[in-house]
Amino acid sequence: MRIGITYNLSTEVATAEGIPSDRADEFDSLETVRNIEKGIIAAGHEPVRLGFGLDAIARLKRQPVDLVFNIAEGLYGRARESQMPAILDMMGIPYTFSDTLALSLALDKTMTKQVLMQHGINTPAFWSVDNPVQVETIIQSGTLKYPLFVKPSCEGSSMGINDNSRVACDDELRNQVGELLAAYPGSSILIEEFLPGREVTVGVIGNREPEVLGVMSFKLLNGTEKDFFYTPEIKHHWEKYIVPECPADLTADEYQKVRNLAVGVFKALHCRDCARIDMRFDANGEPSFMEINPLAGLAKGKSDIPVMAELMGLSYEDLIGRIIQAAVERIDAERPETTMVTEAQRATV
Repeated sequence: MRIGITYNLSTEVATAEGIPSDRADEFDSLETVRNIEKGIIAAGHEPVRLGFGLDAIARLKRQPVDLVFNIAEGLYGRARESQMPAILDMMGIPYTFSDTLALSLALDKTMTKQVLMQHGINTPAFWSVDNPVQVETIIQSGTLKYPLFVKPSCEGSSMGINDNSRVACDDELRNQVGELLAAYPGSSILIEEFLPGREVTVGVIGNREPEVLGVMSFKLLNGTEKDFFYTPEIKHHWEKYIVPECPADLTADEYQKVRNLAVGVFKALHCRDCARIDMRFDANGEPSFMEINPLAGLAKGKSDIPVMAELMGLSYEDLIGRIIQAAVERIDAERPETTMVTEAQRATV
């Protein structure tokens, strides 16, 4: 098969107007694109670089492909991750990872939690605000119990999270929300209770019967687990702060609960092919959903999914191959009358 790759490069942020400067943290490097190409070749396919947006459309017209390996994060709006998939849907070209609805929903952390609560998924108590008056309402009502955690509702890659994100009093809450509203104008801010237990991240791969790729936790080089949370600094230089452990050091009962929650979230949101689910244990020892990334980073040796796969004995190239295989099997199942139609086959019709 000819497999196109759609992506946004971190260097694009410098030329894009009206987006936060730290949006580059979401975008990929050319090295990641090259590594995905190697995985596609190792799986027996031909990679084709497409890029993003209008450039990708033009290249698709010149170089038709059978499947797109999509890692494009998009540029504008809270549904930006669905921009490239929407184009591909319009052009009738199948692609890896989740569809437009799942990607749009998952990027809005507040709406995701609301949907999952309807499915009985455990998640910390929360409130969404978009102005200081709503913060005062939360304070006066006493609905949420300190410590709390404050982050943008519609950003990824730990954007907007820093050492002050965990707040322990009213003034800290006011200040942190105020800073985020100023930094991300027009955005809503998610305020949720900060859970005391350890944090784990789970990779899920597949479709009808999704499998857990791995359950990963982190051993801190300094500090205590109950206070740990990811910041951009830790994400970019994790070797200085943490040691990833996969499989995580969990009891059989804890592992089963984590697995059930991760697969339940994956299915409830109708995710496809591969996703990463983050959770944290509450005071009762129960895993609680924090957030999901259905378009998880694939930077080799850096992003959680590739690190997890490697620790579980799966090479980067094999990981890319498994994602492609999951997509192909899904597409074939959606077209029961035939196997996946390649571009070469279309030309003969």
